[in-house]
Amino acid sequence: MGLSGAARRLRVATLTVAMILPILAIVAVILPSPDDVDVAVRLDDGGLSRPAAGAIAILVMTLIGAGLFELSRMLRRVEAGLPFGPEATRHFRRFASFLIAAALAEILLPMLVTLASAISHHGFALAVDGKDLLFLLLSFVLFFLARLLDQAARYEEDSRAIV
Repeated sequence: MGLSGAARRLRVATLTVAMILPILAIVAVILPSPDDVDVAVRLDDGGLSRPAAGAIAILVMTLIGAGLFELSRMLRRVEAGLPFGPEATRHFRRFASFLIAAALAEILLPMLVTLASAISHHGFALAVDGKDLLFLLLSFVLFFLARLLDQAARYEEDSRAIV
């Protein structure tokens, strides 16, 4: 089975999660989350209004879902035995780009909502969670890795042209 089988299993899991994340965000916004149940989908509003927190959560989960869809497209190329071709690296770069967009939305949109609210209420406090910054950093690392894979693909093409 090897690399192709592992890529197939990971692709199926990735597609499943890509479809579930936006749906879970929508469910968390629509349904109330009672405190007396063991299992629930909860929306962490972070001090924002529920509509603002819900819109941000849906956007972020949709961006992550889109990124995971691009990752599944890259994994399809790996399944086909073309892990370093230009198509695979392009999908990986798009995956990283969607994660960067999601991380920036997760950090900046709550700040903008808080700032807009503060203008009308004359006072505010901005907070950035360490995990959000780590998510952003890892997203940039993945984007850098995608660029390295692009360069490796170009070197591979050049070496084939020489031989």
